[in-house]
Amino acid sequence: MFQRYHKRPEVEAGQGLVEYALILVLVAIAVIIALTTMGDRFSSMFEYIFLSIEYSSVESLIEHCLEAEGNAAVAALQNEAATNVAAFETSVENYYDVGTIEAACRNRMLDFAD
Repeated sequence: MFQRYHKRPEVEAGQGLVEYALILVLVAIAVIIALTTMGDRFSSMFEYIFLSIEYSSVESLIEHCLEAEGNAAVAALQNEAATNVAAFETSVENYYDVGTIEAACRNRMLDFAD
């Protein structure tokens, strides 16, 4: 008789776990979307940070960024960096336009020109 008037509380033990799982799934989807749309920017930013830490001189940076271009291109750009800053900036922009160097290399080299 006592049970007729007092209902037992319903057990909802797994509800919190399901909610946390849904939140984790939504956060994971948001992160994946953000990385796919802005992945190049993140990659360039981390590459720039690496170049800033690893190469403290413009000569070593040029060697790293133009290693596929050969010694003549490296020597010419190093000479311009030491003698003619305007020509150096133009050459760096030309290498970037052609696709020889990445955005991180371009930006780091131009930082040395300033």
